[in-house]
Amino acid sequence: MNSTLVLVLVIVFAFVVSRGLADRSSRRFLPSGSEFVLVGLAVGPFGLGLARPATVDALQPVVALLIGLLGFTLGLSLRGMLRRVALVPTLIAACVTLGGVAAVVGAFLWALAGLPTGTDVQFVVWPAVALGCIAIVTSGTVGARVERIFAAAGPVMAFLRRGPATFNVVAVVGVGLTLAAVRAHGGGGLTLGTAEWVAASVGGGVASGFLFALFLGQDRDPRRMYLASLGTVILASGVAAGGGLSPLFVNLVAGATVSALSEEATVVRRALGELFAPIDAVILVLAGTMWTPPSGLAWLLLPLYLLVRALGQRVAVGSLLSGRGEVPLSVRAGDGLVVQGGLAVALALDSARLVPEQGSLVLSTVLAAVVLTDLAAAPILRRVLADAGEIDATHPVPPSEGPAPLPAPGEGR
Repeated sequence: MNSTLVLVLVIVFAFVVSRGLADRSSRRFLPSGSEFVLVGLAVGPFGLGLARPATVDALQPVVALLIGLLGFTLGLSLRGMLRRVALVPTLIAACVTLGGVAAVVGAFLWALAGLPTGTDVQFVVWPAVALGCIAIVTSGTVGARVERIFAAAGPVMAFLRRGPATFNVVAVVGVGLTLAAVRAHGGGGLTLGTAEWVAASVGGGVASGFLFALFLGQDRDPRRMYLASLGTVILASGVAAGGGLSPLFVNLVAGATVSALSEEATVVRRALGELFAPIDAVILVLAGTMWTPPSGLAWLLLPLYLLVRALGQRVAVGSLLSGRGEVPLSVRAGDGLVVQGGLAVALALDSARLVPEQGSLVLSTVLAAVVLTDLAAAPILRRVLADAGEIDATHPVPPSEGPAPLPAPGEGR
């Protein structure tokens, strides 16, 4: 059977199974995408070998387009998100975790490579910064299910619902700026500096968003919205591909531009929200098929990443909420952001595609983190909410009557 057809059938099967798991989310297991990653690993070159490397490589343009659509949808929610959060303290909290992970990972990679003083350290700096940005990504889809399953209410639960969107935007912007810097130092036909490549990313996104708003006008026809959205994402992703830039970042800017120019942005985001789950499934399965196992001491990067990420989130988020007087400092609210989800994988794919020399290590670390955080999420979240006094940890909650509606990527996986 054709390898591409096999991969499509596997993705469809995984999506159906995942929906069943989501419907049965419980206090013991809260899946957010690890099931798709495991399917990708199973059918990939290091599993059953059903998905050949040539097939996966041929689908790279599709992956870039799907990643761009996630960025576009996240940008559409930006204006509404800024109204719901204390922006400056949340940005500081995100940067604390980002900087801590980047510094520790960079030091580890430096020691692993044994770099002498004066050596070009780009292949240490870029993956360290990328992993620092990815570390602050968390899943709002799980937050929505936790609120429903645990019947939780309070400041910590409210933060777990609205906080991830800001963190996710910071992560996308951070990776976008990092990849623009990589492009500036990577040579090629155009010899532009980092500022010029950043301006090209932002300019391409703004232009794409402006054309979307111009085409859509005040029309609420869903078919016209889908057509305009697809055209905008294709255009912005093409700009990113032509310049060797991040399609996630360029499309985030495009979506934010639409959000600023058009009152229809909320309607468009809701229309695109129906596509989020299948897009997420395809990205996660394909990412699993691209996995390459690290060698030697590089395996130690995973536990180091998880440990520093957890400590950074505990310090940053705990200080943020306690500083606002919402929770005591002793409540470990940052642990509630444990789940990574599909956007983290999309960012890892973005980095791996544009910086292939170090991308496999970043992708391997993030894929393993997604699986492990999914397995650990339920008891951790239950403990966080119980410590905050927002649930009764001993009181059983009736099973859900059905799945919660899927949010946009900024609020989702």
